[in-house]
Amino acid sequence: MRKLFTILLFTIAVFAAKAQVEEVVDLKYRSMVPGSQRWNEAVSRKQADTLSLPFIDDFSYRSQYPDTAFWQNRQVYINNDYPINKISYGVATFDGVDSIGKPYRQNVNSPTEGGADTLTSKPINLSTLPLGVGDSVYFSFSFQPMGLGDYPDRGDSLVLEFSLDDTTWVTVWGADGNDIRPVNPQFTQVFVLLDDLFYFRNDFRFRFRNRATITGNNDHWHIDYVYMDASRELADTVLRDASVLEEPTSFLKNYTTMPWLQFEGHESTEVDSNVTLCYQNNFSSNTSIDFRYQAFSQVNGSAQNQLFASNIFNYNSAPQSDSCFVFTSLDYVQNLPDADPGDSVLITLKTFVNPVGGDISRNNDTVINPVEFYNLLAYDDGTAEKGYGLAGATGLKRFAMEFTLNEPDTLRAVLIHFTRINEDVTNELFSFFIWSSLPVNNDGTAYDTIYSIDFQRPRYVDSLNGFATFVLPVPTVVSGTFYVGWQQVSERNLQVGMDIQNNSSQHNYYFSNNTWFQSQITGAPMIRPLFGEDVPLVGIIEPMKPTAENSIKVYPNPVIDQLYLDLPTSEQGVTVTVFDISGKLMLQQEYTGNGIATASLQAGMYIVKVSDAKGTINRTARFIKL
Repeated sequence: MRKLFTILLFTIAVFAAKAQVEEVVDLKYRSMVPGSQRWNEAVSRKQADTLSLPFIDDFSYRSQYPDTAFWQNRQVYINNDYPINKISYGVATFDGVDSIGKPYRQNVNSPTEGGADTLTSKPINLSTLPLGVGDSVYFSFSFQPMGLGDYPDRGDSLVLEFSLDDTTWVTVWGADGNDIRPVNPQFTQVFVLLDDLFYFRNDFRFRFRNRATITGNNDHWHIDYVYMDASRELADTVLRDASVLEEPTSFLKNYTTMPWLQFEGHESTEVDSNVTLCYQNNFSSNTSIDFRYQAFSQVNGSAQNQLFASNIFNYNSAPQSDSCFVFTSLDYVQNLPDADPGDSVLITLKTFVNPVGGDISRNNDTVINPVEFYNLLAYDDGTAEKGYGLAGATGLKRFAMEFTLNEPDTLRAVLIHFTRINEDVTNELFSFFIWSSLPVNNDGTAYDTIYSIDFQRPRYVDSLNGFATFVLPVPTVVSGTFYVGWQQVSERNLQVGMDIQNNSSQHNYYFSNNTWFQSQITGAPMIRPLFGEDVPLVGIIEPMKPTAENSIKVYPNPVIDQLYLDLPTSEQGVTVTVFDISGKLMLQQEYTGNGIATASLQAGMYIVKVSDAKGTINRTARFIKL
């Protein structure tokens, strides 16, 4: 019975460690372009052209902002990452952050709920419509709550408003959030009849607005296929359109980006056997659709695109359905360009869908997917939908991401995208590690550390999903499998960007309670090792060095029986915690300046952490016990 009880306790402890450590959080900030590229709404409104019917926008462009040909403001986020169960490529996303990705609530004394994004059309001339045609002018769109984002709660809303004059707006439709979150939210189509004579003038406008928690990237609504025209009917629910839903999948099997040196000659293990293209047929009947794909190459940024693969085929598509077409990657890779090992190579995959007879929107018929061969390895696509980290559990915690090289290469730096969520964590400390091996199977295999440095802090880079670049003081040759990660004693999430469109969980490991576990979270933390001679200059930190203001001096070091801390007078009376190198808590006490008794500790290396109850003091150091 005692043995069974011990096993049960061990199982509970392991489950608790696995359940409490990994944490995925919604983003407070959405990384956008720098403030210098802000859009001037006043100028745009003054220069706005008057549009005529039909009005249609399905947000299928690659810009993160609405098309100024249709819209007067641009707080909403144009993307193809947040929606699910898509009906076309691209949506306009409404949330709690402004046009540059910052929460609308910047004053801590302001309300946490309120009006957020607005999307206003340019003026539309309806004054020339024939008498009586107002009975058949319909406005339609499709919307979806949440998607891959945050579900709108009770009190949140999305509304559609029409203008009666230049300053007066009337609400013609609305949807409220609630506390019941659907498992698989769909897009819902909405029809609104223009039934007021005040609408039929030369400067009619409409706008969408949302109410949200304005403290961060919260309460998501996505809209698609905004369409208004005359001679429509309420039963006109069919969008005579075919749309690509995603970029064609990359032909790379293991990474989203990799050096050409690691790819060329290793195609058998690095090339996925198939490439998939998914599309939606929104017609009401079987539709003959022509497909065409092309592949272009550029070497070292040359201005000329070289076409090296092209094909066209036809498919009869079922109505109101999505389909995926799979074709062999050999069509792309058998004619790849010649390049030297150190070259950067860009392969651009361009895919077309063309319904025979045409459709109402051609913007969503073409997508481009760049496949980059650059001097870094990446599992992510460069866009963070969530934040990832280790949180909650006391003691020492580690995270490691596994990478494998086909050829030896020189490791120069590591790029990490840190996100902003509910609080700034740039005062948090972590130790940066590169390992050539880990006991990831908990089989007793010793650590083999290539490089480590203490007293690092998260850094935010204010560019579109910007990466902080941690440069190694001495370039290091690595080969085969190696691991990049961090070590922390803090209980707070360091908030590394998480791309949930890709998954590297089979390469992600975390350490807690003296045990390594494989990640249980689907997604790709945005960590990228960089090789070769070139180091990007955006957000650079060179070289990696300890942060002096967060370190403490301990003496004597090595120590035998009494360890002292060199602390400012204002930091007396803080709590001191000592961990062994595996993360086990060895002792904890209030520090009053009389030292820490270390005689009972076994010989080895230890970590000492100094903190206060308010979290304003957070210092660490290592010491050796003789």
